[in-house]
Amino acid sequence: MSRWILVSWVDSHCDNGWQDPRDVREEGHDGFMCESAGWLIEQNDRYVKLAMSRSLEKDGQLAEILRIPREAIKRVRTLVPGRAR
Repeated sequence: MSRWILVSWVDSHCDNGWQDPRDVREEGHDGFMCESAGWLIEQNDRYVKLAMSRSLEKDGQLAEILRIPREAIKRVRTLVPGRAR
């Protein structure tokens, strides 16, 4: 399995409900900062893909696969077991 990483990224934001077009402004919320940790599966110029869970009993099967677009990523750090961030 690849290295364990922590990705800091900006999530999208959506307002619910109907709104009058005159009340909608371009400014507003820029998204929410998130952090996700997992085993690095793949990274390229479009995204970083990580698995947040893996089985120790099912031939290392992976679950909770997250693909984060590069445009949303602020930072990627390698995590080292036993060290504080």
